[in-house]
Amino acid sequence: MEERELNELRYLKKEIRYQMERVRRLEEKATSVTQILGGIPACKGITDRVAEYAPQIASMKTLIQNNIRWCLHLQYKIEAFIESIEESEMRQIFRLSRLEGKAWKQIAFVMAGAGDGSTQYKQHKEYLRQRRKKRRWRRERQEN
Repeated sequence: MEERELNELRYLKKEIRYQMERVRRLEEKATSVTQILGGIPACKGITDRVAEYAPQIASMKTLIQNNIRWCLHLQYKIEAFIESIEESEMRQIFRLSRLEGKAWKQIAFVMAGAGDGSTQYKQHKEYLRQRRKKRRWRRERQEN
């Protein structure tokens, strides 16, 4: 699994949160009630805001559902990748960073009780580098 794929889950979760917030704002606009002042004549061109925003809301909700499905797919894929890691410590580092989205400092605290996370970050990077190196070696070996 490439680092790009591992990062995708975090970005996708952020995107889903943003989309959900956007739907909330659209629904708020669609259902907000403006104060009617007495004695003022009715204005022409008043529209049904619910009907106006409904297509956008429906489209955003479909997009969110698709992203949630993709998010689950990525999560299962990352979980399988993590389970393939032989070393327990490395599995913990990947689980905390990639599935739980913890910062490196938080990971250091969970694993060692202190630290800035640079050790765990370096271990993580080195593991991915070694894995890439092995894959490249296997590919070259198969080609020859």
